[in-house]
Amino acid sequence: MSSTTNRMVWLDAARGLAILLVVFGHVERGLVSAGIAKGQSWAWFDYTIYTFHMPAFFLFAGLTAKGSLSRKEPKTFRVEKLKTIVYPYFLWSLLQGGVMIALSGSTNSKESVSGLLDICWHPIGQFWFLYALFIYQIFGSLLYKRRKILSLVALLSFASSEVIEPTSFGSTILHNFIFYSLGFVEFPPLLALLRRHLSLAICGIALMFTLCTAFSGNLDHLDPVSIFATPSTFFGILFLVALGLWENAKYTDLLSVLGAASMTIYILHIFFAAGSRIALDKLHCCPNLPIVYLVVCSLVGTAAPLIIHRLIENSWLLPALGLGSFRSKKLGLSKA
Repeated sequence: MSSTTNRMVWLDAARGLAILLVVFGHVERGLVSAGIAKGQSWAWFDYTIYTFHMPAFFLFAGLTAKGSLSRKEPKTFRVEKLKTIVYPYFLWSLLQGGVMIALSGSTNSKESVSGLLDICWHPIGQFWFLYALFIYQIFGSLLYKRRKILSLVALLSFASSEVIEPTSFGSTILHNFIFYSLGFVEFPPLLALLRRHLSLAICGIALMFTLCTAFSGNLDHLDPVSIFATPSTFFGILFLVALGLWENAKYTDLLSVLGAASMTIYILHIFFAAGSRIALDKLHCCPNLPIVYLVVCSLVGTAAPLIIHRLIENSWLLPALGLGSFRSKKLGLSKA
């Protein structure tokens, strides 16, 4: 197996783990908003996931962008991003926003028609990722051959995020750019080191992540985008990378399938996770067991989009729905 193939296997596996955490995180926040999940333990669960799972996706996106820009002209790259990021952003924002308005009485959403018209500057729900990613891809294509300037912009962006309103969308964009830019760093030496001592690395990284998260969570009052959470972010991403390198046939194959379908899962999981929560409410199933809601809604939120992706991945429907490109039927978030 070539080194390129090896790289894509671990990357898809790491993305597969990350998309599982995305679904878990959104389901958990939905349960908290609905008053089903209560208590400090859920706040810690939220903090632990949100310190690193989306920064990981941005780093993976930067990594694949670096590979793409080494093979094609920046202008061609930017045109492709219009098709694979901007198009699905508007298409699915309008679709999900419309559904949220129609079901506003049954969901946690307060979406309105006027709010739907603001998607050019105010993303709906999980689509903030695509909005931010497109901005990063533009900067990446412009500064691909000027790595020092890219690094400087990323550092200034990260520092700026600490001095503006932390809950604003602008702060989120500024905060995460540094993780995208890290994807342009040369990774082979790190990957080789991890592979040589993988079992020890996984245990050591997990321990460091746990200690950093426990320390920063008490220090920053469970704010996952605070500067104090940064060590947890890096160790969390490194943990995903190390687990992605773990070569186990069944484990790797399953995670790689999830990683290849991560765009579809990311876009569609809200529909199915929220729908399954509503169904459990209607059936009065385990109202005092939020963990049951978490497991069931996460399973449905992952499995249903995956089934849809697998059914249509070899047809023109995947790119037509903004879930893949015409040249590559299998598209993950990092290629978006």
